[in-house]
Amino acid sequence: AKNYYINLDWFKNFNDENLMKYICLALENNKDILIAKQNILKSRQERNLLISDEFPNLNIGSDYLLLKIPKGSIPNNDIQTNSYALPLDVKWELDYLGKKYDKIKQAKLDIKIAKEDLRASNLIVATDTANAYLNVSNLEKLIKLQTQRKEIYEEFLKRKTKMYETGVISSVELNETNKLFEEEKNTLENLKKERASFITELCYLIGYTPYEADNITVSSFDKIEYTGIYPEILKGDIVLNRPDIIKFDIEIQKKKLD
Repeated sequence: AKNYYINLDWFKNFNDENLMKYICLALENNKDILIAKQNILKSRQERNLLISDEFPNLNIGSDYLLLKIPKGSIPNNDIQTNSYALPLDVKWELDYLGKKYDKIKQAKLDIKIAKEDLRASNLIVATDTANAYLNVSNLEKLIKLQTQRKEIYEEFLKRKTKMYETGVISSVELNETNKLFEEEKNTLENLKKERASFITELCYLIGYTPYEADNITVSSFDKIEYTGIYPEILKGDIVLNRPDIIKFDIEIQKKKLD
């Protein structure tokens, strides 16, 4: 099982396989999470570079020298006409004041901060995905009920129209019925627009394009039920384990090193 740094099992309390599927898709494909993962790798690389500066630097080079000396120009010539040079340079800068060591400690804290950013991103994406999914499911139920209401008012309007044509009712009563029908129709259109907004948000979270919205399967809202136990109180250690609070504490430790 992959480590998402969050309590993924909590979402299983809704007993919905589709919900779990889309949460896992979001945790794998969401752009914000991918960026947070890259920030961890970046922080680790910066730490490794700082650690490498603590070791001696050894530089080895090579060179070839060729001298052309005319014969007889120098009596008793013992000079070599060619030679090789292999310069060796060793440099090791001692960290007397411990500044480099402090930078390494700061880099290690940056890794912890990046991990808390990832945990926060996972929490936000998981809850936003669940929120969008449940809203879509709820709106689909409301759309179904509102469609039935609109059909009832539409049939009611047809009857009122026939009554008006036969002179049974006035135009005022017919217009009032037509107004109620238009209100029900507008309510239905607003619900459909709201559903389209949440389904688009869900597509973005799980890495789909809006054109793939029709491929999303949402369970019936009546079948989704939370079976977990609501805590009567929240313990202090749970609150202090929030990623934003942990990150703030790490940032304080980092500033102490500056």
